[in-house]
Amino acid sequence: MRRLRPKYTDKELKEIYATPHSHSQFPDHVIRVDHTLRMVAEFIDDSDRVGADLSCGDGEILKQTNLDQRIFGDYAPGYEYTGPIERTIWEIPNVDVFFLCETIEHLDDPETILETIRLKTKKLILSTPLDEQTDENHEHYWSFSKSDMYDLLLDTGFTVVHYRETNPPYGYRFQIWGCT
Repeated sequence: MRRLRPKYTDKELKEIYATPHSHSQFPDHVIRVDHTLRMVAEFIDDSDRVGADLSCGDGEILKQTNLDQRIFGDYAPGYEYTGPIERTIWEIPNVDVFFLCETIEHLDDPETILETIRLKTKKLILSTPLDEQTDENHEHYWSFSKSDMYDLLLDTGFTVVHYRETNPPYGYRFQIWGCT
């Protein structure tokens, strides 16, 4: 795990995340969402009823699930749960599946948020860029190798059940994890 930049101030974060992320604007993210939805189909079963995504952007992944209850949130305004995930995670009930897609690299303390999520869910679906080598994306605090993320998930109480990678011809390669 490699730190790419120092933490932004609250004022800077509000400016950076003034509007929800729209995955469809980035071809590599369209591929990532497709791969994530394939994992959802393999990983979520009929016993899973409630899902949450507190950094959902346009909410496309959670919208595409067959969960009975879906809890949407984001740092950017527009959802019932708005603001930093470090706060909103405590505002929701426990869920069956928690989605943390393209978020962990944006957080100042990824280990603490994963420990908190572990208390709130039975299953986790997480994605992040794989081995980001530069700090071109000014929003990313961290770069994770596959082994970095695997160790972080284990250290925070998760068991890895599924793993996928994307390999688009452009943009980021993504690692996608399904954990219990």
